[in-house]
Order: sequence, then structure tokens, then C-alpha cells
Amino acid sequence: MKCPQCGMQNREGASICQSCDFILDDSFLAGDGEDGADARAEGEDTGVKRAPTAEDDTQAGPPPVPSRARPAAPARPPRHGSRFIAGKQGETDDFVADEPQAQPEEGGDPNDDWRAELRRERESRAAEEQRQAAEAPPQPKLSEEQRIVGDLKAVFSKGKGAYKGLERPDQLCLLGAGGMFLMCFFPWVSIEHQGARIGLEVGGWVLILLAGCIGGAVFLRKSPHWQTRQKPLALGQVGAVALAILFCLSKLLTLNSIKVMVPEADLDVPAQAQVQFGVFLALLSAGVAALGTWPTLRSQVLKR
Repeated sequence: MKCPQCGMQNREGASICQSCDFILDDSFLAGDGEDGADARAEGEDTGVKRAPTAEDDTQAGPPPVPSRARPAAPARPPRHGSRFIAGKQGETDDFVADEPQAQPEEGGDPNDDWRAELRRERESRAAEEQRQAAEAPPQPKLSEEQRIVGDLKAVFSKGKGAYKGLERPDQLCLLGAGGMFLMCFFPWVSIEHQGARIGLEVGGWVLILLAGCIGGAVFLRKSPHWQTRQKPLALGQVGAVALAILFCLSKLLTLNSIKVMVPEADLDVPAQAQVQFGVFLALLSAGVAALGTWPTLRSQVLKR
């Protein structure tokens, strides 16, 4: 007997294929022959399934492809203490100011506690700022001149505080440097038929540069970033003071023989001139700066 599934030749009267176990004769499955035949005739389930054939596979078609679409996530309920309430579809969320804050349930999200605490702290801080702004008197509107005067006062007060923080010799040195700067705007010489000339007109800008070097050296020596360069700064300060004294002495000796330009002759001719008080005060200011520099020279340069 030939198997209709695998094609193997079996012996006559065989009920099952020896190769693929295909049931060739199912009459033995019903037990008693007549009852089994009646059960198969009526279509009852005998408990034994028939092996699939090629015709069954053709009729069944290809197996269904499993779907990869993810199931929709469940709607998330609003969190406790939310400041916004979700509206309907397409509507804008509205801020609810009077919504009571829900207390987190036991076993809930522990982050809700510190979020609610942070929100309450921000609200209390904002309320305090509003209260202070309401209680503060209105500030008058200042003009441009008043703002400039206020800025100058702030700069002056800051410089005054820095000046008071210095030691007495450094204060004396800065006082001398400031005097040298101011004396350059006072008359240094008076020329016949031409009038007086201030220090800037006869080379006083050199003294202004030296005064700036002296003041810069003093402040740099007090800066924490220049603590390892005390000796070079002290030498620079001493040198600037010495040059200022020499410059004032040279002007004091040479201003009497100053030359002026004569347009008619296109020549520089000596003029009768008299030294004014400005150069004397400049020399005096340089001496004050030297007096304040002496302790620095002794402690930083001449020390052993």
C-alpha cells in the first residue's frame, strides 16, 4: 500500500505509514467497528487528529503576519498640585489660580512633596517682593546731570575708601602725586607781552605721566596679585619720584630763559619771563611724594 503523503510503499493491510506515521486506515481508532464508523459518519470528534496534507496547506493559504503596532498607552491622570487643568480637545489650557492643592496620597510620587514646597517658596518670595515694591516710596526721575553727579560721587567715595585703607607713607605718596597732577594746570611762567602759561604749555605733561606711575606703583604693591613683585614696584616708584624732582628743578632753572616765537622774524628769541608759583608747588608736591616713598625704599630696596 503506497502512502499518499510521503510515497513510501507499505505492506498490505498496514494502518500507519512506517515513514511519516500517516494514518492509512483509521478504522481501528473507533474501538468497536460499528460505533467508530457511526461516530465518523456523524462528524463527532474522536480525539485523534488527522495528519495535514498538501491540499490542506494549499487551501489554508499563507500564515497571518503578526502585527507590530503597539497598544495605545492609557491616559495619564493629572498630577497632584498641577497648576494647569487640561481642557477639551482643541481648547487652550487655562491657569487656575483658586484650585485647591491636592495632598499626595500615601505611597504616591515622593517628588510631589518637594515640588509643592518649591512652588510655595516661590510664591511667598514673589508676594514679599510685591509687598516691598508697594511699600517703597516712588523714586524720583533723575536728569542726565543728576545721574552724572551721582556717578562721580560714587567713584569719589570708592576712591576715598581705598585711600583710607592704605598705610600712612603710601597715603603721603599719593597725596604728593595728586598735587603734581593738579599743579600742571596752574601758571608756571609769565612772559612779557604774552601773559602767563600753565604747566601743560611748557612740558608739564611729563610730570602728569610721572604722577600716574607713582600712583599706579602704590596701588599695585597693595594688590594680592603683585605680592611677589614688591621690589620691582618699589624701584619703579622711587625712580618716578626721582625723575619728578629732577624735572621740576630743571623747569625752575630754565623757565627764566624761555624763548618765544617772533612771527615777523620767524625766529625763537629769548623773552623776559618770570617763574610763577605753579612750578614751586609742583616741586613741593614731588618732595612730599619722596617723603612718602622713603619708608618703601628702606623696607623693600635697602633691606638686607
